[in-house]
Amino acid sequence: MLSIVRQLLQAVSYLHCQKIAHRDIRLETVEVVASSELQPDDVRIQFKSLHKAVKLEAAEQRLFDDLDGLQFCAPEIFNKWTGHSLAVDEYAIGVLAFFLFSGMKDYPCKIPLSLTDDMEIYEYIRSSQ
Repeated sequence: MLSIVRQLLQAVSYLHCQKIAHRDIRLETVEVVASSELQPDDVRIQFKSLHKAVKLEAAEQRLFDDLDGLQFCAPEIFNKWTGHSLAVDEYAIGVLAFFLFSGMKDYPCKIPLSLTDDMEIYEYIRSSQ
């Protein structure tokens, strides 16, 4: 698992050096591939898609659009006044690492189970309840 997280950090570091924000790092968009059948622990990661990636003019540039995958969204994505930056990718890797190391597929959070619609969850998080 540590190898997977390390590779994710290296891949995102490369993207960020190129001023590219991936913006869609989550379990569904990262593929783990065994490097050989002889050593199944020797794996590599690859992103399934870069369709939400954005090339920034400057590393400090802020973005103001919404993203999918609420579980992996950094809190600043919900702030329409300050926007979000490259750091949202690092936050998403942290969430992904939490899931990998804990074996959980959902956050142990206090969002009411009655909220099933993404929009309801989004509004709940934004209102800081």
